Amino acid sequence: MMKILPPKITVEDVIENLYISNVENKKIIETNGFKRVVKKSERELNDFFCQRDLSSKNPLYPKKSKPFSVALGNKKRVTVKKDKMHTLYNRLRGGAWGNFKKYFYPLHESKCAYCGVLHAGTLDHIFPKETYYTFSIIPSNLVRSCSYCNGKKNTFVSEIMVYYPYNEKPLYDFLQVKNLKVDNSGLNTEMEKISPAVYEDYINKLSLKDRLADIIAEEITPLIASFSKIYDINSDYELFIEELKHHKSVTLSRKYLEDALDKLDTDDLKAGIVDLVFELLNQ
Repeated sequence: MMKILPPKITVEDVIENLYISNVENKKIIETNGFKRVVKKSERELNDFFCQRDLSSKNPLYPKKSKPFSVALGNKKRVTVKKDKMHTLYNRLRGGAWGNFKKYFYPLHESKCAYCGVLHAGTLDHIFPKETYYTFSIIPSNLVRSCSYCNGKKNTFVSEIMVYYPYNEKPLYDFLQVKNLKVDNSGLNTEMEKISPAVYEDYINKLSLKDRLADIIAEEITPLIASFSKIYDINSDYELFIEELKHHKSVTLSRKYLEDALDKLDTDDLKAGIVDLVFELLNQ
C-alpha cells in the first residue's frame, strides 16, 4: 500500500510565494493578523487529524470559519471574508501554481487520492472551502483529486467523518473484487466492501463500488487489445497475465487492479478473455 505523502510546505511558504498583483490583497497577507489567523487554522487542522477518534460518532470538528479583520496601518482595518480567501486560493492555482505543483504532484504522479484513477487534475479541499475558508490555502488541506470525486464530495463531506488521504489507508483498499466475468460488453466486475469499513459513507456516496468496476474495465481492456496485436493471447495466456501485472497502471498500488488480474488468471475466465480479444480486434 502506497500512502500519499503530505506536501512538505506550510501556509507560511504559500504566503511567501503567492504572486498577488492587487495592492490591497498583497498588504493583507503580509499583516501579522492575517498570518496569525491562517497559522491558527493550520494548527487546528493538523491537531484534528492527529487526535481524532475514528470510532466516535460525533467527532469534535474544527470551528467553521468566520470573517476576521486585519490592520493595514493608518488606522485602516479590512475585513477578510470568504470571497477574499477564495481569491487567494485562485492565485495559488493560477499564476503561483508553478511554485506549488511539485508538492502535490511529485514526479508528475496524478493518482486521485479517493478512487485511485490516474490523471487526477484538480485539487480538493479536504475541509470544504465554503465553510472552512480560512483553510483555503493551507497545503495540508489540499490534495490531488479527480473531478468526479472533487465535485461529488462537496455535497456531503460536512455531514460525516472527514477522511484524510494523507497517511491513511486508501479508500479503495476497503474494497475488493468479488466477481469478474467477460461477456460481449467487455469486462464486468462486482466489488464488495471489506468489513469493517470505517469510511462506508464515503465509499457509498462517491459510488466507489461502481466506479472502481468501471476503472478496471477502462484500464485493463486497452491493455488486452494492445497485447493481442503482438501475441497470440490463447497460447501466451500466462505471459499475458504477467505482462499485465507488471504494467505501470497496475503497479501504482491500486489493489483492486491486482485483485481483478488474479481473477483473470483462472481457467474459467480464459475462454472469455480470448472471446473478448476477438471482439476487440474486429471492432
